Amino acid sequence: MTQALYNLSPVRRRDLAAASRACAAISLLFCAVIAAMLLGMSLKDHQSNPLDAPVIDRLKSEIRQHPTDDSLKETLRKKDARLRADFWWSREAATRAGYLLLAGAIVAVLGFKSARFFDRPLPTLEQLQSSSPSSHIPANCRAIAASSLVIAAFFAALTFFSLRAGPIVPIRAPEAAQPLATITPPSPADLQSAWPTWRGHDGAARVASGAWPARWNAATNENILWKSPIPLPGHSSPILWKDRLFVTGADATHRELYAFDIATGRFLWTGKVSPTDTTAATSFEETGFAAPTPATDGTNVYAIFASGDVGAFDLQGVSVWTRHLGPPASQYTYAASLAIASGKLIVQWDVGEDRQKSASALLALDTATGRTLWRTPRDAVNSWSSPIVAEVDGTPQIITAGNPWIAAYDPATGAELWKAKLMDGDVAASPICIDGIVYLANDRAIMAAIDARKARGDVTASAVRWKQSDDGLPEFISPISDGKLLWTFGGNGSLFCFDTKDGTKLWEQEFPSIVRASPALVGNELWITDAKGQTHILSTGRTYEQLRENTLGEPVSANLAFAAGKVFIRGKSNMYCIGGKP
Repeated sequence: MTQALYNLSPVRRRDLAAASRACAAISLLFCAVIAAMLLGMSLKDHQSNPLDAPVIDRLKSEIRQHPTDDSLKETLRKKDARLRADFWWSREAATRAGYLLLAGAIVAVLGFKSARFFDRPLPTLEQLQSSSPSSHIPANCRAIAASSLVIAAFFAALTFFSLRAGPIVPIRAPEAAQPLATITPPSPADLQSAWPTWRGHDGAARVASGAWPARWNAATNENILWKSPIPLPGHSSPILWKDRLFVTGADATHRELYAFDIATGRFLWTGKVSPTDTTAATSFEETGFAAPTPATDGTNVYAIFASGDVGAFDLQGVSVWTRHLGPPASQYTYAASLAIASGKLIVQWDVGEDRQKSASALLALDTATGRTLWRTPRDAVNSWSSPIVAEVDGTPQIITAGNPWIAAYDPATGAELWKAKLMDGDVAASPICIDGIVYLANDRAIMAAIDARKARGDVTASAVRWKQSDDGLPEFISPISDGKLLWTFGGNGSLFCFDTKDGTKLWEQEFPSIVRASPALVGNELWITDAKGQTHILSTGRTYEQLRENTLGEPVSANLAFAAGKVFIRGKSNMYCIGGKP
């Protein structure tokens, strides 16, 4: 190498120095452009953050002045969705721009060092002969070689992380499980006959054919068995256990669980959970303080609220325990519903916007005391999806969706069973599991089918049967399936139908009204309740066919609940029980 340096003419060395300076200057210009882009993205992030955007505040103010104006509400929803999409795109772009800025800075430093080296005079032959062999290679030359290796390693890492869409934080092992309390889990028969959690006991919202009411109309009182007012507002769905119906309500200072008699609609009791800090409580208007649906195991009823307050009550309304999980850092207010698995209360606590500093976790609480039995950290940012508990080859799994993983856990220990990196953006829709196949769909992410029966570890490339990101990706409405067909609501408000074998789209139908509640599958019928309270009943065939339509006459955002031949619907202000001849 020394001989090669001496073979360079002074002119050639000046050319190399000039080229190095030019490379450094170009790199500095590149860094300036990237820095300007980052500054612009930072300003755009502030403008596109739905929590800080003036246009969102203005629309909310107009809705408070005109609470019945559906067009204003729809404008708010669409504007908020656009801002959320811009926000996530800016974050992803800023991450990659940061990598490029670092790379440009390193190239600029190396360029200036090379120019300085070629500008220096070479040592004389006498100086070289008097030095040790290892010193024949100038220090700057050795530094350049080492720096080149660093650059190569950096770009290799940059390529790796870019392909994986961001750094991966490994999921730590769950905490050691503690002994279980003595509450006996309900039998499968009890679960099948009740509606104990969000969308039924398995989160799939499937109801067997039976003597369900075919028609109802609140204006004429047709098949309306009873109607009872709900004291406080909320978007949580009702749950049912034998002769009891439970639902939650809350405002900025109150957190309450209500019990109704299923037969008569008589108000039975109120369970109050004292909020830890009402002065710090905030709520996204469309979510509110009581969006999570409660859960019951037939012994106690459990409720969680947007502030992170959890309470347990027995069936007579006596407080068993309360607990505060901490203020949830959730962009649109915490909204995940509770689940029951193997005698434990399951909480999907996805909070915060930084995966590197993630405080997200899946929690199992002792149903008798509220203490933590296990806690499995999750590599996820805040989400609004609810966990489901499904039987896969006769074994229960807790299946969750978050950004970026859909993952399953062992209810006994909290150990992660499998995961697939498919999600992105604001994850609000929940997965479903039909005969061991998990279906998921979410806006700015993907629609996919995962075979969970033999899934273990990272199954992103092995257990995904099919996936597509072209149509039918919902913002928050969860999918539904009978195992043969899959239905979803796209962000554009259209209803889609897909073949579960390969994800082929069979049809798309523009829906006549806004829908906020997730659908239910009742025998061979698809029941969809829109935001105005109209329930559209469709055929589950391979073509779109509406069979009939029923009217409640009150806005609805909660899911329907089913038990003992009766349908229960939470309206904006009242709870309804519907029954009668099919």
